[in-house]
Amino acid sequence: MNNPTTTLGDFRSSQAYLNSLGGTKTSSAVDYTYDVNGNLTRDMNKDIDTAGVSGIIYNHLNLPYQVQVQKKGIINYIYDAAGNKLEKRVTDYASNKTSYTTYIGGFVYQDNTLQFFGTEEGRVRVTQALVAGGTPTYNYDYFIKDHLGNTRMVLTDQQQQDVYPVATLESSATATESQYYMINTGDIVPMSTIPSFASATGNNYQNNNGNPPYNTNPNSNTTATSLNMYRLNGSTGDKTGLGITLQVMAGDIVNIMGKSYWHNNGTTPNNNFPITSVLSSFITSFAGTSAVAGADGGIVTGTALNASPVTPGLLNNLLSNVPTPSGKPKAYINWILFDEQFRPVTSGTNSGFSQIGAAEAVNNQSGTATITKNGYLYVYCSNESDQDVFFDNLQVIQTRGPLLQESHYSPWGFELAGISFKAAGKPENKYKYNGKEQQHQEFSDGSGLEWYDYGARMYDNQIGRWMTVDPMADKRNWLTPYNYVQNNPLTRIDPNGKIDWYKNNENGNYVWYNTNQEVKGYEHLGNSLKVNSKDQYGEVHASYKLNADGSATTDGKTYGEGVTINTKGRHTITTGGVNNEGESNAAEVVDKTGTASSYVGTASDITKEVSEVSKVAVVAKAAEVTGYLAIGVGTAADLYLSSTKNPKTGEPYQSWTETGLNASVTGLALTVGGVPGIVIEASYLVAKIHYEDLKKHPLPNGVMDSSMWMQ
Repeated sequence: MNNPTTTLGDFRSSQAYLNSLGGTKTSSAVDYTYDVNGNLTRDMNKDIDTAGVSGIIYNHLNLPYQVQVQKKGIINYIYDAAGNKLEKRVTDYASNKTSYTTYIGGFVYQDNTLQFFGTEEGRVRVTQALVAGGTPTYNYDYFIKDHLGNTRMVLTDQQQQDVYPVATLESSATATESQYYMINTGDIVPMSTIPSFASATGNNYQNNNGNPPYNTNPNSNTTATSLNMYRLNGSTGDKTGLGITLQVMAGDIVNIMGKSYWHNNGTTPNNNFPITSVLSSFITSFAGTSAVAGADGGIVTGTALNASPVTPGLLNNLLSNVPTPSGKPKAYINWILFDEQFRPVTSGTNSGFSQIGAAEAVNNQSGTATITKNGYLYVYCSNESDQDVFFDNLQVIQTRGPLLQESHYSPWGFELAGISFKAAGKPENKYKYNGKEQQHQEFSDGSGLEWYDYGARMYDNQIGRWMTVDPMADKRNWLTPYNYVQNNPLTRIDPNGKIDWYKNNENGNYVWYNTNQEVKGYEHLGNSLKVNSKDQYGEVHASYKLNADGSATTDGKTYGEGVTINTKGRHTITTGGVNNEGESNAAEVVDKTGTASSYVGTASDITKEVSEVSKVAVVAKAAEVTGYLAIGVGTAADLYLSSTKNPKTGEPYQSWTETGLNASVTGLALTVGGVPGIVIEASYLVAKIHYEDLKKHPLPNGVMDSSMWMQ
């Protein structure tokens, strides 16, 4: 169902667009338009359109410079000459303000105030001092990522305890206390009117719970003697009151405390006034607390929760199982944990209650909620009897755990808001899917672009498409040029929409990485270059062209799609492009160890059985034969070819016998007829040359395609 007002990141068609179409989409509706370079210029579903002209303006690098959203505002991106983002400016029409996000290296500023800077493990987050001139604090946040680089959790080393104000119910303090607790002023009664309270044990207490814990309300006289209490009566008044909801994360600990009093009037309390009889009102009260009312873009309401297929039923079961005491009112200080989908969590001490004590005494009550699931902790007082019970000094203290944020995604990068969660009062980590920065909620109403910035291009995770053409689209002409990772987001990533060659500083190997940024341990070489394989005397034996599309070319043949090539210079080249024949060639030399029977065929398939081989050499060049298999022992090597049938085609191989060619092994360098080869360390190796395959698929110097001859 389309929700034009959603701020959860869902795909939606704006109401203005639907109205322009007569109220609903038609087959003639044009949602997207593009410029001559193939860049998206209008997205009608998001109101990215300006009076029928381009809503998105691009610079010379085909990067978005300006995005205008109807009746919302304008977003400008500033880049350097190489296309690196320097600043994001958001002009919000509703607030008439312009905010600035500045990027200086790994440092990110918001309106000229440092927010965080990146580290290998995550970020260092800056918490500004609460007082002018104070010293800011720095906390390490660690990103837990999956195999695709998606940030799934953010953990912090920050130690934090939130001490909430005490609900003293005093006249000077209730204005502040009402910002935290749901207070019906009609339930506040002076202690002087409470039966037998003047003679009650412990009746002379202050507006705090011990100092510590302190009462943090600046408008409360925290050392003064309490004068008021909160009356609940299941029969003639409110059954519940003083509700407060905390947004909590798994690992948090919440301490709950308060005071209660009741007078025994000589009759047995009637406890048959259950909260479940007013369950709808109870749920509405919970939904009205500030933490819940602002959740998920404001869509969580009492009406929505009462209509939920899970919340009312599970909550009814929980409340029905609260034990009924004998001889005193069924009255408690309660806490219930609701998970992200607003299902009550009953395991452990996530939910619980503290029963009132004996009559004619002010009783101290307390409880501890050890949180194991993200969600909302609802704390409240209750009385399901026909006798008055009075409460005072309700207070909660939240000790934060290490979990700051948890994110879950659809395969295409859409964040699943129903099971994703963030700690209250903490800046959101926007580096989420593939570790890229999410562009969202730029405007004051919570709406935004809902894109991901990959550096070279923007990606719309709502529809799983790039906004601009793939610069290497001609290499994959069977796919749309706007495709994301060849429509396979479960196993592939495209970290920034542009990719370059790198050289491993430790072993000298070359690799095509999906980035153009600096990579630790690698030298950034650019998007194309030529590499020569030289011997110890500096003589060039082979050349390899590393292409801009991630493929590599040598001896007139091009390899790609993750193929690893072993060069004659004893280095490897790992490609990332496509093969020029439209197929993948695993051009690599693979160590195979074991016995002859471990592979296709038996020892008899080999002209001469080799039981122990200390060095195996694979040679891929001779005068007129595409490939040779050489098996060497010690300082001598003989060439053998099998004469059995090709198991792939059923056709017989060309019948060869021992050629009589000998090879000498010197260290790890093998030559056959003066032609250099590659030596692989192994204990045993049995292989067959598929001669017909070799003729159809010539191999570059020094490379034998193991998929053709080695089983």
